[in-house]
Amino acid sequence: MVNVATVFTSLIINQLALGLVSAPHFSNNVSPNMTKINISNDNWRITNDDVMGGLSQGNVQSRTSAIIFSGNLSTKNNGGFSSVFMPLNDLPQSLSTIAITVTGDGNSYQLRFRRYYQGNLISYKLPFQSIANQTTNHQFELTQAQATFRGRTITNAPPLTSESIVSIGLLIRSEKATEYSITLHNISLGE
Repeated sequence: MVNVATVFTSLIINQLALGLVSAPHFSNNVSPNMTKINISNDNWRITNDDVMGGLSQGNVQSRTSAIIFSGNLSTKNNGGFSSVFMPLNDLPQSLSTIAITVTGDGNSYQLRFRRYYQGNLISYKLPFQSIANQTTNHQFELTQAQATFRGRTITNAPPLTSESIVSIGLLIRSEKATEYSITLHNISLGE
C-alpha cells in the first residue's frame, strides 16, 4: 500500500531541490515585538459550503489558549470547503506581519482575512501547508495576501492593511472528501 503522505513529502522535497516551489516560512518562535490576538473566545463562527448547497460540516471548539477547527469536507452538490472566522476590530495601523502557530493534520489551509472594498465584504488569503501531528509557526507579510471574492481573484484590490481587517479565520478546501482537524494556538501581528 502506498503511503500518500510519504509520496507527497518526497514530491515537495524534490520540487524544493529543483527550485520549482519555495519553502514555507517556519520560525521557531514568534517575535517578542508581536501583538498577540485573543483567540480563546466564543466569537468564532463556521461557514460551510452549505451556503451554496454543499454538504461539508465544520466545527469549532474553544480551549483555554487555542481553538480546534475540525470536520468533514464533502464534494457532493459542488461542495468542498469549510471555514471559521472571528471578528477583529480596531487593529492598530501599520502592522505588516502576521504569525500563526498551529498543530496540523497534513492538509493545506488558508489563513483568511475579510475587509470591505467598494461596498463588498471580500477575502484575502494566505495559503499554508500543515504537517500532521506537528506544531509549526508560519509568518507572512500582509501584503502577500491575495484578494478574492466568491472564489475569484481580484487583481485590482488594494493591498491588505491591518486597519482594514474586520475578521480573521481559517479555510480548508479540497476536491476530494476528507476529514480535517487543525489546532490554532496563536495569532500575532507586528510591524
